[in-house]
Amino acid sequence: MTGAANYIGREATAAWEAVKYQDGAATWSYELASDAADVTVEVLNGNGDVVWTGQADQTAEGVHDFTWNGQTAGGGQVQQGGVYTLRVSAPRRAARRWIHRC
Repeated sequence: MTGAANYIGREATAAWEAVKYQDGAATWSYELASDAADVTVEVLNGNGDVVWTGQADQTAEGVHDFTWNGQTAGGGQVQQGGVYTLRVSAPRRAARRWIHRC
């Protein structure tokens, strides 16, 4: 684990490691310290602009992977080699730690 962020007892939002989009995917891992009602994930470009937003499939306590296929919110496709960051927002009671895997 290269870094971690814990937010307990309040709404939590954090962004972590930048990952290169290559071979058609960018993958991050995140850990929820407790179950969440919903988890929103956002992919940000190098300027900090949100290029994609959606709901995470996994909202249960534990470690989860999120893989982004490079599609933008507008339906376009990003170019290979770009660097992106994942931001995860979880409602109250859901704390999370970040785990980055290449």
